[in-house]
Amino acid sequence: MTQALAAADLAASARQLAGQVAFVTGASRGMGRAIALRFVLKGTPLAQDTTLAPARA
Repeated sequence: MTQALAAADLAASARQLAGQVAFVTGASRGMGRAIALRFVLKGTPLAQDTTLAPARA
């Protein structure tokens, strides 16, 4: 994909997400992180949730 097409894709997505907030769980790593970064690149406000696993005995 060329830079021009990528920029046009981001602009179109930003219009679709106008007034929305993305909520991503697991945004600290892996696929959740990739999804969260994509939303941020589109200019979408992002809320994330972090849940720590209980300590193992």
